[in-house]
Amino acid sequence: MLDPKWTRSQLDTLAKILLKKNFELDVAPLAEMESRRKELQLQTEALQNERNSRSKKIGQGKTSGEDVSELLQGMEAIKKELEEKKESLGKLQG
Repeated sequence: MLDPKWTRSQLDTLAKILLKKNFELDVAPLAEMESRRKELQLQTEALQNERNSRSKKIGQGKTSGEDVSELLQGMEAIKKELEEKKESLGKLQG
């Protein structure tokens, strides 16, 4: 069984090994998928950081009696986008 982390980081090496066993691996689609996976992972992490930051601001605002309705609306958009990114990432990761 191949280690997924090793496979993702060593696509060219894997292709050479498979070629010795008379199997030609087209690494371009796999490299593209890995690039997309990394991009989605970074976007997901950025959205999670934004969500956490806004949650903290909402808590501080409520404590001090400020109006936090705008922040709450923004949280809904972040939540929706985060769910979409996580779903896409899950599909790519298998």
